[in-house]
Amino acid sequence: MDTLLAIEIRDLVKDYRGLRPLRVQAFAVQRGECVTLSGLDAAAAEVLVNVVNGFVTPDAGEVRIFGQATRDIGDGDAWLASLDRLGLVTPRNVLLERLSVRQNLALPFTVEIEPMDESTTARAEVVGARVGLVGETLDGPAANLSSLDRMRLHLARALALAPALLLLEHPTVSLEPRDRGALGTLVRAVAEAERNLTVLAVTQDRAFTDAAAARALKLDPGTGHVSPVSRGWRFWR
Repeated sequence: MDTLLAIEIRDLVKDYRGLRPLRVQAFAVQRGECVTLSGLDAAAAEVLVNVVNGFVTPDAGEVRIFGQATRDIGDGDAWLASLDRLGLVTPRNVLLERLSVRQNLALPFTVEIEPMDESTTARAEVVGARVGLVGETLDGPAANLSSLDRMRLHLARALALAPALLLLEHPTVSLEPRDRGALGTLVRAVAEAERNLTVLAVTQDRAFTDAAAARALKLDPGTGHVSPVSRGWRFWR
């Protein structure tokens, strides 16, 4: 067991009733790294995220998160406790559209948001400021946010409880092309500011990867082999 690894996957097989099972021969992310992984469609990406966070167990192989095998998580309470160290950014997460951005930012801390006390308000504003959600933006409903600011809000909520591992699942799928690199730059800045934060983004987006990743990898879904990606556009696919 390597104590420097945040994620370690070996000989993973997980059937999810797709064209083929999810296969990953060997994949590792060191603590504090910011890594992107391409080669997975939306369904396979969701399965991989669920395998990493322990929501589902592999049919074969082993997944270790900070040295702990996900198979060894004993019960529901232990699994919920393990989620405290994980933050998830995905467009599938629900925003409360009619509530203000500030109230949405407070939800990781409390459900008592109408009204919000001064302490909760301050915590929500600190979290928002980390991703550039400030000022009048906080007062408006989440429904009025641009696509980029919606992803900023998802990112802020994932970071709210200071996770050790941040997982991003196709985070740019709803973004305009001009905004994809901007989100990647923000993720890289967050990763660099939080020296103990490990980031894994499952994405097919080259602009996001070029801006965010210290290391870019690609999965061959047929073989499960993971290899480095050349960053020039001619070699992306």
